[in-house]
Amino acid sequence: MQCYNFNWELRSQLTLPFYEASFHHHLKCRVMIIDLDAHQGNGHEKDFSDDSRSLICPDGRVYILDMYNPGIYPFDHEARRYIDQKVEVVTGTTTDEYLKKLDDALEVAGRMFDPELVVYNAGTDILDGDPLGRLKISPEGIAARDEKVFRFASSRNIPIVMLTSVFRPSDHLSLRLIMELVIRWLYEVQCQNYSRFNNKSLEKTPYRFGEFPVKL
Repeated sequence: MQCYNFNWELRSQLTLPFYEASFHHHLKCRVMIIDLDAHQGNGHEKDFSDDSRSLICPDGRVYILDMYNPGIYPFDHEARRYIDQKVEVVTGTTTDEYLKKLDDALEVAGRMFDPELVVYNAGTDILDGDPLGRLKISPEGIAARDEKVFRFASSRNIPIVMLTSVFRPSDHLSLRLIMELVIRWLYEVQCQNYSRFNNKSLEKTPYRFGEFPVKL
C-alpha cells in the first residue's frame, strides 16, 4: 500500500533526525504534522506515541492533525490513540464538505498548538475516482486544500515541508496537481513580492485548474 510506504519513508526522514537532534543538538522545535492522505496514518503516530515522545521529542513538541477515511485501510486503532486531532471523512465525502471540515480543523489546530514547522502529507488519493481513498474530491478541491495548508503556515510565517504520497507513476492527474500547486504558490509569492518592492498592488490573473498564470 502506498500509505504504508509513506509511513516508513517518514520514519527514516523525520523520526530518526528528531531522535538524533534531541540527544546531540538539543532540538527545541515545535512541529505540526498535517496528514491529509485519505488513509489514517500509523507510522509517525507510533513513532511519536506517548512512550516514544519522551525520548524522541520531549515536552509535547509534536502535534498530529490527521484527516482520514475511517472506513478504509489500515484500521489501526492503537495508532489512532496517538493522533492529537482526529478528523474523520467518510466514504463519499464531497469537495465542499471536505474543505469545510479542513477549515474548521486548521482553526482548531492553530488554537491548540503553536508550531515552528509544518510537515504536510499531501496525499492525492482523496481524488474522486480513487479506488482506495473512496472520497469525491475534485482536482480544484485538492488545489484548494493544498493552498489552505500553505496559507496556514504562511500566515504564521513558519516553514512548511510538503511530502507527496500515494503517487502512482501512471496517475498523470496527481502529478499535474502537484506541479500546478507549486506554480500557483510561486505565482502568489511573486505577486506579493512585486507589491512589496514596488509599493503598489498588482492585479493578479484569475487562476483556474489547468491554466498556468502569466509571467509578470
